[in-house]
Amino acid sequence: MSCDSSPNRFAVPTTVIPVACGYVTAMFDFEGKEENDLSFKKGDKIEVLERGDGPNDWWVGRVNNTVGEFPGKFFILYLI
Repeated sequence: MSCDSSPNRFAVPTTVIPVACGYVTAMFDFEGKEENDLSFKKGDKIEVLERGDGPNDWWVGRVNNTVGEFPGKFFILYLI
């Protein structure tokens, strides 16, 4: 199998990569407005407890011992 040398080979995907559970890293700060929202800062490592199916879905996660919902489009995968 050959490597793809096209300039877009490292392009950011436009859809959410499915994760059953694991961790993601926040790309932006998010200040929740509802009681069940999970607030976090850019760079926070969030443990994913439940995930949505699309990029505009809300996910359930834990950061700093707090559990809540957060927008799925605010993160990048954190590979361990």
